[in-house]
Amino acid sequence: MRWLFRSLPKTIYFNFHYLPFYQAIKLPILLYKPHFITTKGSIVIYGKVRFGLIQLGKFSSNVHPNNGIHYENKGGQIVFRGKCNIGNSTFLSVGPKGLLDFGSGFTNASGLRIVCFKSIKFGINNRIGWGVTFMDTNFHPLIQQADNRIKRASGSIEIGDYNWLGMECLVMHSVKTPDRCVFGARTIICRNTDMESYCVTVPSSKGIIVTKGVYRDIEGPYDMDKDI
Repeated sequence: MRWLFRSLPKTIYFNFHYLPFYQAIKLPILLYKPHFITTKGSIVIYGKVRFGLIQLGKFSSNVHPNNGIHYENKGGQIVFRGKCNIGNSTFLSVGPKGLLDFGSGFTNASGLRIVCFKSIKFGINNRIGWGVTFMDTNFHPLIQQADNRIKRASGSIEIGDYNWLGMECLVMHSVKTPDRCVFGARTIICRNTDMESYCVTVPSSKGIIVTKGVYRDIEGPYDMDKDI
């Protein structure tokens, strides 16, 4: 709680800078150790607004340093559609025309990296592991040697409902996942990755589905291993 109070001046600034007064007065966005790089663009919150609805940079895991959140918005829009918890050692970067859309129930423990210069949209109740990265652009397009044609270097990302991404997954541009997908640790998820609902995909050149007919019940009594 002491970090909440230490970050209170920046939290107040952030809420009143981005939100209409009737929302900002409730301080729905709580920041922990915020580091502002650029605070342009806009933020929109849909649904019922309450104190602490959105928590950014809160210490949740000692796997990454307790250094809060680094925030960069060069003019794009961030949308929150309900409760959102993003842990420590996080970096959010939104480009001048980027759209970053968080569905309700988005949760990350620590180490999240998001680079959004086109569009990244999350469905509801996604669980994002340690050190996961989302990038809708690689910034550096390649050129075909034969005809000098420029290959596409960016594209929108859409993550379905109830997805679970294990630690250090990398999600590249132009990816669309179905609902209730599970991705194993360090899976590189790109356009040609094999994925299905109720399946587990693990790392390989195209991703390998190793288990079918399973999903993570984040609201059930067995979501955490009781033997740990």
